[in-house]
Amino acid sequence: MAITKTLLIVSASEHVGKTFCRTRGSNLISLYDDHPDYIGLPIGGLDQDPGALPIMHIFVGSESLLYEITDSLPQHEELPQENVV
Repeated sequence: MAITKTLLIVSASEHVGKTFCRTRGSNLISLYDDHPDYIGLPIGGLDQDPGALPIMHIFVGSESLLYEITDSLPQHEELPQENVV
């Protein structure tokens, strides 16, 4: 775990760090040790059109039973190691 003036960074797994706002506790981004040029962004927290559409579903092996995927996008049990965009 690392703490900066405004962020709390928590190790979510061996290669993933989750960041949280120290003031409000909001989940901000995920950082990937093995993909340092990428960030994970919880899109539900955006208040504007992100300008891009989803290209795949990841971590479907641990999705909520309350959520049903109803589109034809590719589904991956975990983060795919190749072709990540």
